[in-house]
Amino acid sequence: MDVDFEEAVAVCAWLRRTEEDEGLAAVLWQDDSERVVLRDVRVDLERGMAGTTDDPRLEMTRARALVLGDWLWRMEQSQTLAPLFGEVGSAPQRALWSLETWLDQTLFSEFSDTGYFALVRAARERVLTDHLRAN
Repeated sequence: MDVDFEEAVAVCAWLRRTEEDEGLAAVLWQDDSERVVLRDVRVDLERGMAGTTDDPRLEMTRARALVLGDWLWRMEQSQTLAPLFGEVGSAPQRALWSLETWLDQTLFSEFSDTGYFALVRAARERVLTDHLRAN
């Protein structure tokens, strides 16, 4: 997925603030895999923007995409993120909306699967296993 440069800058700053605010941990993160995926999204976007003003490209495994998609859906349903954006339609919010739309289209079969929660559980385990192997 190509991410608009200005939205990428804004969402990276927003993600960094949420990562550093330990008071938000209980509100935002149901599982450590979500924190890993969102940090990796920020790092990948920052890497993609380094030394250029071109729109960065974001790529991820299906497991990471499923964890992220589930997190975004849960945050949207609970309205948890709304107060953290400041104003409606802010650049970070637009970037996350675009990402959610892309994930909805990419993962349609997973999101509509009757075994969805088992798929998410397996994806979370995969993300954490991959993270531990890489570190």
